[in-house]
Amino acid sequence: MKKRNRLLALGLCSLMVLPALTACGEDERSRGKIRLSFWIEVDTNNSRVIGQIVDEYNETNQDNIYVDLKRQAAGYTSGLSSTLQGTSVPDVVQIEEKVFKGFALQGLLANIDDYVTEEERNGDGDFSLSDIYTSLLNLYRVNPVTGEGGGDNDLLGVPYSVRPTMIYYNKSLFNDQKVNVISAAEAELPAGVLPHGYYVYNTAPVSGMVARADGKYHVFNDQIAMNWEELRELSKIFTKEYNSSSSSRYGYLSEWWFSYGWSVGGDCLEWDDADSQYKFVLGDDTDNYLVTGTAGATINGTTYAESDILSFEDKKYVEAHASDAAIAEYLANQTLYPLPSTRDAFTEFVRLSQVTSKPVNNAGDRGYGISPSPTTLSNKGQALYFTSGEVAMLSEGLDKVVTFRETMTPLGKEWGMAPLYRYAEYNADGSVKEVN
Repeated sequence: MKKRNRLLALGLCSLMVLPALTACGEDERSRGKIRLSFWIEVDTNNSRVIGQIVDEYNETNQDNIYVDLKRQAAGYTSGLSSTLQGTSVPDVVQIEEKVFKGFALQGLLANIDDYVTEEERNGDGDFSLSDIYTSLLNLYRVNPVTGEGGGDNDLLGVPYSVRPTMIYYNKSLFNDQKVNVISAAEAELPAGVLPHGYYVYNTAPVSGMVARADGKYHVFNDQIAMNWEELRELSKIFTKEYNSSSSSRYGYLSEWWFSYGWSVGGDCLEWDDADSQYKFVLGDDTDNYLVTGTAGATINGTTYAESDILSFEDKKYVEAHASDAAIAEYLANQTLYPLPSTRDAFTEFVRLSQVTSKPVNNAGDRGYGISPSPTTLSNKGQALYFTSGEVAMLSEGLDKVVTFRETMTPLGKEWGMAPLYRYAEYNADGSVKEVN
């Protein structure tokens, strides 16, 4: 080991590792073995599972290693830097993503490449770097001197977990408000049911469905993603300001804005080749572009296939060269189909939690008021909003399944999961809009 206080990091939540050279311990299984202290965040939901994993490893592994589990409280890594700069440091530490690069630049993390065998790098055993997405590993490749990421820089961490995000919904509230719930993929839809995440029908598309007070049949499909409009209109049913009979105060809650940008192909940080630097582009009002037609399109020397979305650099190129013959033709025949800008996407997110009387931009667009404000969110936390029934739908990670199962199910509160929203356009008859 190069330095006693340099660690190997593993992370999406990140883990940091420093192989220990001691073999002491009270557990019989640790005798004669190198003992590794493993710090990891636990709570009532994951403590038992993590303990079982560690116990099974210690009982069955053939290596000269014993794992000593050290349970830590949530958020402990925010004050961990000073500990890691001391003389008595843990060997493996789960850390939050937000502190990973800071630890890397302080020289606290060792290069995992130095400890990975060739079989682990390319093999098909229990652990192999080749099984992890390269783009994901690149998040943990950092030059600790310059801060440069990706490429051939030191691998200072590996993902501990991946948290797909979805919409959790309160089935009990949906039943109370007579919103009919179905679960059918697009290829399996019953006759008469349109490919929407949420749609309002004048007549029942499936026998047995119930109508709301407006005499219409509101149908939510938890296997098809809603578009922006469907999400906000469904949310109004569960928001007191729009529906006084709702037992929930708000329809929807999410503290993550980036998925709105991603739904139209944009991002919050983009490379600007002209200035040779990354730029924060939430305020960028340039249209994003979807490439349509089987022939694709060539923009600024880059060839795009059907259904690709232009890069930041190339959509800027389209804006600057809209009068060029080739670009003009692409735009005229909708080979380049305009999507909302990243600014539009971020504005849509901001409007969720702003009150209906408050403008959110110079254009005068006002809030929807269907989500708690950021100030109240910090006082309660979004999971509690959902489990208490104050919010009907919540955007959260897969790791919350256990929390909701153990807090809501015993109380008789039914809940389910649906895909995250998307950007989609439809024709007047409710069919999906097709271009070219």
